[in-house]
Amino acid sequence: MLSYQVTDLAGLPATTDDIAGMVEAVRADPRVDAQRVVLWFFSGGGLLSADWLRAAPSWLRGVALTYPLLVPLPGWKVDPRFLPIDALDAGATTPVVLTRAGQDRLPQVLTGIAAFLDAAARVGRPVRLVEAPDGQHGFDMLDHTAQSRDAVRAARDAVVDLIRAG
Repeated sequence: MLSYQVTDLAGLPATTDDIAGMVEAVRADPRVDAQRVVLWFFSGGGLLSADWLRAAPSWLRGVALTYPLLVPLPGWKVDPRFLPIDALDAGATTPVVLTRAGQDRLPQVLTGIAAFLDAAARVGRPVRLVEAPDGQHGFDMLDHTAQSRDAVRAARDAVVDLIRAG
């Protein structure tokens, strides 16, 4: 598992390159099946998923998104390269597991997810939606409820299914 935090939007290109390098390092590990990888993006990391959604390598079995930011927040100037919804138009078919927290505090997250789901349906991109209707942003760490645990398990199981597929 790799964890990365971006603090400056101008750093998105360098961050994306760093992540690609880290993914290649993990794939080179002999303990890893380099042909069965799923990349999982949380929260603001959703913007970093665009390149992978646009042009997925053959080894990428899927992209998982958990309470993802898929549209820039008001006032943010983001290079179109980092717009996951627009990336869906590129013709790739890599499946997506998307977990939605129904009580997300950022309306842009829920609006972006709705727009992403609409765009995915329009282009035929397979999306498995996992719902946490009462979950807040960060529910997997903050909400110690049966619903939260069920959503985490469902997302995990969906990711495992993608890894096993093919």
